[in-house]
Amino acid sequence: MTGIENALADVGQLRAAFVGEQGSALAYGSHATSTTAAGSDLDLLVRRATPAP
Repeated sequence: MTGIENALADVGQLRAAFVGEQGSALAYGSHATSTTAAGSDLDLLVRRATPAP
């Protein structure tokens, strides 16, 4: 897998772990635009389908 594919797979796992299957996540930053470099990071914004307890 490429760097972007690995990053997006990680995003999917984080979204499932933190907000469940009904939540959503938005990945952005250099990985999300396919311009990865050794020091690139991936920013992630998650949204719950229901309010947190």
